[in-house]
Amino acid sequence: MSIHKRDTTRGTRYDVKLRAPDGRMYQRSFRTKREAEAYQANELSDRARGKWLDPRGGLTPFAEWAAEWLVSNPGKRPGSVARDEAVIRVHLKPPFGSRPLATIADPSNLLSLPHPPNSPRWNASTASTASAASVVASSSGWSTSIWPT
Repeated sequence: MSIHKRDTTRGTRYDVKLRAPDGRMYQRSFRTKREAEAYQANELSDRARGKWLDPRGGLTPFAEWAAEWLVSNPGKRPGSVARDEAVIRVHLKPPFGSRPLATIADPSNLLSLPHPPNSPRWNASTASTASAASVVASSSGWSTSIWPT
């Protein structure tokens, strides 16, 4: 774990080199030493708190991750599995299926989806589109089992 200064045709850059918990090296470059130090401090504190996430993990498409998540709890009751599978297939895969997880940073992105008829943002053009936000919100805490708060 270190910060290295290098000169380029565009000026000085600072490379933060870190080792992931699995031993793999990764790096990120910054324009200023202060930015590099802040990034390094944040990465190390996230690890210490157990909140560190692999930067490459965000490249996984939502559909692939959702399929893994569905089978990750073999003790789940069949009705719960069926409900979760239906919510993902009908409401979440259409807007998020091919998107990398990193672009769906948090569940508040669901609020940008079409809303139900009693919502002030509802209009005729969205009437034919299912409301993933309302389905997820009404699924007895389903979204918190995917995106814990």
